[in-house]
Amino acid sequence: MSTRFRINALEIVTRNSGNPPRREFSSGLNLIIGPPGSGKSTIIELIKFGLGLKFRKTPVVERKVLEVRVEIEAGTQELQLTRSTVTPAEVLVHDLITQEDIGAYPVSTDDPEVPTIAKRLLSWLGIRDDVSFTVGKKRDTLTFAHVWDYIHVPQSDIDQRIAHHDSSTLSQRRRRLFQLLFDMIDSELQELENQLLSAKDTLRQTQRRQEGVAAFQERAELPSESDLRRELDAAWQRRDRIAESLTEVRSAMGIHDDRVLTLQGLLGTNRSSIIRTQEVLRALNEVQTERNSRITELAESLDRAQRVNSSSSLLAPIEFSQCPRCMQSIDERGPSVPEHSCRLCLQDEPEPTQGEDSDRKAKPEDTLPLVILGESGAQEVQLSQQREELLSLHAQGDREKATLTSHLEYLQEGNRELRSEIELLTGTNGPHTEELSRVREALATAEAEIGNLENFLGVNSQINSFQEDVTRAQNKVDSVQEERQSREEFVQNSNDELLEQMSQRYNGLLHSLRTPNVEQGRISTIDYLPYIDDTRFDRVNISGGNQVPFIVGYWLTLQSIALPNPNYRLPSCLILDSPQKSLGPLQTLSLNLYKRIQDIADAPENPFQVFVVDTNLPSDFEPAHGLIKVNYPSPGIPGITHRGPQDALLVEEMEDE
Repeated sequence: MSTRFRINALEIVTRNSGNPPRREFSSGLNLIIGPPGSGKSTIIELIKFGLGLKFRKTPVVERKVLEVRVEIEAGTQELQLTRSTVTPAEVLVHDLITQEDIGAYPVSTDDPEVPTIAKRLLSWLGIRDDVSFTVGKKRDTLTFAHVWDYIHVPQSDIDQRIAHHDSSTLSQRRRRLFQLLFDMIDSELQELENQLLSAKDTLRQTQRRQEGVAAFQERAELPSESDLRRELDAAWQRRDRIAESLTEVRSAMGIHDDRVLTLQGLLGTNRSSIIRTQEVLRALNEVQTERNSRITELAESLDRAQRVNSSSSLLAPIEFSQCPRCMQSIDERGPSVPEHSCRLCLQDEPEPTQGEDSDRKAKPEDTLPLVILGESGAQEVQLSQQREELLSLHAQGDREKATLTSHLEYLQEGNRELRSEIELLTGTNGPHTEELSRVREALATAEAEIGNLENFLGVNSQINSFQEDVTRAQNKVDSVQEERQSREEFVQNSNDELLEQMSQRYNGLLHSLRTPNVEQGRISTIDYLPYIDDTRFDRVNISGGNQVPFIVGYWLTLQSIALPNPNYRLPSCLILDSPQKSLGPLQTLSLNLYKRIQDIADAPENPFQVFVVDTNLPSDFEPAHGLIKVNYPSPGIPGITHRGPQDALLVEEMEDE
């Protein structure tokens, strides 16, 4: 069977009621009958409010009603939905089977991750909640609020329209919902529709960019691409001629002449020689410095030896009784000099006296070996020879230094001459310099012109690329549209059997109702609306000028097709508000319509709940059960005082939430 959906009870908590009044409804036919303004439609509107839907409110509801509780069966769930008029932004859900609170769900939210009560109802009914549709240029997703259009036929629609079919912006939503409820949605077709939307969006963006670029091109008065390419070719030819002239001038100036290359090679060799000469000169200076130091040391040693020799010759004729060195008597001096003895008198060294000058022992010359008499001459000769050799080497070093310095100056002078000659041949002051400058300037001008022309061509290329983007985007749209159309035809052909079955059922229903002026009724395979003799239902005139049998017959046909098929998701509940509004209770058509409704609702093999809200019943119609009578003393909201027809508020006068 189709998706199970039942409205089992309605509780209304008012300001002046103790226990909330409760209305229970039959699982089959429910007839809510009463005079205008007695609250019949208010019952349905409060059910809508409890389900989290938009509803039409009355002053009585605003003043008296505090809370609404609706008990429903949705799929395998039995639930109680509670919504307060004080905090209407959320609906509390209670599981009647497990007696547990399921949670509070918002009526609406901007967060796509938070499920609304409308989405949860779809989930409980086993209906997909990811099916999208287009309204204008916006993309939206089907919810229970849209499914409600296939459950509730309000009084304003019962003789005029089917699920807002007369709204061009909502036609796609109605068709999409029909496909969803009757398992006609093809996943591949849905993907193609998404691709088509994306392709159209891309096309709009590329068209806007191309229009902006075209406006810029018109304002800038850019030359055509062909003119730019001709100018660019001419500019390249001029540039090539100037480049040839530059080569000739440079050749004449000797930029690549062998002499310049030879001079540059000599200059490099000369620089290497200068570096090597400077290194040799630096090493020679270090050697000369060391020689000077050694010569000075030898001179000091020779001077000391000469002083000792002079002292010995002066002291030799003198007879000493005391040692002039240690002031001891020398008469008792032995033949050898023992350790710790005076070298002159050979006596023991005396102990130093207090205050004796100790600085004398620390003088460097005291540490020098004494010149032995008879050997000082040989020492002087040796020192003199060493000094003469060093002086000779030093003089030779000075000559080498002078030679190196002279050679270095020669090399440096050669460097200057080579650079001057090279600069003369290649520099700005050389021959052909003025001509070279002029040719270079002309070449730079030609290359700048080429750059500008290439930039203009780049702009033109970008402009053309925008047009190419538009063309590609348009081709993509056309391609996806063609593919979508092909898939639609395939899907449509596969659904023809279902729609043919609907058409046969609809045609039989209209004839069983004895609808006047009808030869053939069918359900369109294009817009899924009823057609009477190939004319859409809302353009056909019958007695009274209304379309009630066409509209009610359409909804009954959909239910009769869906009820026995478990693959269809049409909820097994239908609410018809005032079907006799234009028919009148005395017409046979009205009686036949009510009987047909009762037969479908009471069929045991396919349980189906129907609400019929009306002012009165057709003549000769006796309901088997489910009659709910309301009047002014006992209005639709129990416990509310109704003062009669003068306080009656018609449906069309109710205010939309």
